Formats: sequence, structure tokens, C-alpha cells
Amino acid sequence: MRLKNILFPFLGLALSGCMSGQQPLDTLYANKDNNLALFFPSPIRQAVTGNDNFTFTYNRELAGYLGLLQGIPGPASDLLVITTDGSVYAFVIAFSDTLVHTYRFLRKVDRIGNERPDEESVSGMERTEGVDLRYADYCRALLQKEYRAMATKQKRGIRLQLEHVVYDGGEVYMIIKIQNRSDIDFGMAYLDVVRVNGSQKRRASFQETGIHVRYTHDRPDMVRSHRSERFVYVVPKFVMGDGERLKLELGELHGSRKVVLTKKLR
Repeated sequence: MRLKNILFPFLGLALSGCMSGQQPLDTLYANKDNNLALFFPSPIRQAVTGNDNFTFTYNRELAGYLGLLQGIPGPASDLLVITTDGSVYAFVIAFSDTLVHTYRFLRKVDRIGNERPDEESVSGMERTEGVDLRYADYCRALLQKEYRAMATKQKRGIRLQLEHVVYDGGEVYMIIKIQNRSDIDFGMAYLDVVRVNGSQKRRASFQETGIHVRYTHDRPDMVRSHRSERFVYVVPKFVMGDGERLKLELGELHGSRKVVLTKKLR
């Protein structure tokens, strides 16, 4: 996995809420002598297997389309893959001495849903337009104001800023700014929000828990050269404990640039 010890709080949503009806999962077979190559229609952002009998490797830095599955004898498990467009793919995985196929090309229709429900995947779910309108109106009002940045991190010409955090009811609104000071356009592969619990000096004690983003407002897919973009993330309300920090991790689509910003919130 790209984040060590990361949890998936939205897994239940992806596997149940985003599916209009429970559908049987395809079974993939793997062994230790051959790679099963899986080609996805969008770059892989995150992936996890259910147990250590199976390994799924992919390019974590460049967000590639290819993933390689291998396995050793043992009980069957499952594989969850989330691509940069938010599509969720899930499979049963099992060991086999011989493989009939050593590659597979996935299509959008093979996904089980989307981590951020859209019009095609929310049938049967309770979601009102009024809630989204409330988010949108408040986000627009927040973006009309200017803030002194709470935290800033810059790397290879890309500056990531956490401008302001607003607690409102059961949500937290994060005003974020990305500035591209380089001569190359920056395509956004992901911007993850994570809680980090542990010492910065003792990496082995780290625990990182992903925070599900309920709503995004004006989030760009691309930040053009020498331009900046401001947008809002809405996440469930949280309170940081002692030794906890908020982390924003920004990755580039079809590139290797990555910016990681951490901030202790009081």
C-alpha cells in the first residue's frame, strides 16, 4: 500500500453503499512463479490485499495503470483497488499452481462503484440535493475570503498550502491552495487527507488513518504552469489528540512530483 498502516474508513461505503445491489466478484488466480498483470483504465492510486499470502505491486510514484499480482498457497482472500478517478475495483483472489491467463485488461464496467458517489452509482442511497447545496453555498462564501496560510510545503515548483480550517456542525471545511511555480502543468492524481499518530523520529510507531472526503468544491484536475488554484475539502468532524498531526499528500498524474504537508491542529 502507498501509505504504511493506512486504514480505509470508506471501504464499507465502496463495497456496499456504492453498489445498487450486491454482485458476485470475479476470482483472480495467482502463484509465486508467474505474474498476473492487471491493466486498469485509470492509474492506480491505492491497493490492498486481505492477507499476506498475496502481493499486489504497482508504481506508487508515477500512478501507473499496471498492477502485478502474485500469491503463495493458502486461503483465498480479496483485492481492493482504487484508481485516481475514484473508481473502486474488488476481486476474490486465490492460489493456483497453473494460470490459464497471465494478464487482464479491466474496463470501467468492471468497477463495483465509486468512492465518491455520482449520479450513476447512488441509486438506492439516501442523498439529498439540499445537503450538497448547503456545502456548495458555504464553500463559495469561504473562497471569497483571503486567509493567512496555516501551513505551507513546496517541492519541485509545486507549493501546497493549508490556508484555513473551519469547524461547522459535523463537518470540517479545509481551504486548500496549490500553486504551480514550475514551467510544466501539474495534473492532480490525488490529494489525500490523513491523520498521523506517532513520533516523527520513530517511523516504526507511525499509524496513518485516511479521512474520507465527503465533498469537494472547485477541486481542479490540472494546475497550469505559473497558475494557482484554491478549493475546499469537506470531511467529517475530527479532533486531533496528543501526538496526532494532519497530513495532506499531493501526487502528480503521469509524473513523479509529490508534496507532503503536515500540520498539528489544536
